[in-house]
Amino acid sequence: MVLSHDPHIITNDEINLINNLTFDEIQNLNMGKKQVISFDKGLNIIKSKNKNFKLHIDLKSNNILNDVVNKLEYYNLDDNTMVQSWFSSTFKDLNNTNIKTGLVSYYPSKLHVKEAYNNNIDAVIPHYTSPNLKHYVKHANNYGIQCGCWSINDSKTDVINTLETKSDFVITNRPIYAFNYLHK
Repeated sequence: MVLSHDPHIITNDEINLINNLTFDEIQNLNMGKKQVISFDKGLNIIKSKNKNFKLHIDLKSNNILNDVVNKLEYYNLDDNTMVQSWFSSTFKDLNNTNIKTGLVSYYPSKLHVKEAYNNNIDAVIPHYTSPNLKHYVKHANNYGIQCGCWSINDSKTDVINTLETKSDFVITNRPIYAFNYLHK
């Protein structure tokens, strides 16, 4: 398993689906300064750092959940990790773990909250950054479901709007915007 935001790697010559490549093949691609690291190496780096964080893992494949869970438990990172997926069925066989689960969607929907509730999923995570999302956060919380927001393009405005939703957590590639806003 490797760490990559996207399910593909784009080189100067082609687009390669990660699932179709071995790790050695990935390492031999001409990606310029970009590097893809193994999931083990990434978890080892995280394990060696301060554990005062929440790790979110967005699954790009439904058939790797058990491997991901085993690795997180091996590195003792299960208590502060949320594994998220676009499909509630991803979590149907997940039992006896401290790992939290999240259902990702493009827009907030009461149907997603109901789906999360019915499938024992811990959180809903819309890609939506309007301050008007506060009612959705409250609705999810009323069902015992956390609501986190995923800042779509990580502009400063999107990150601030996401923080103003008063959601339970925020996922962003630009934490400095959040830090500056919260500590002004």
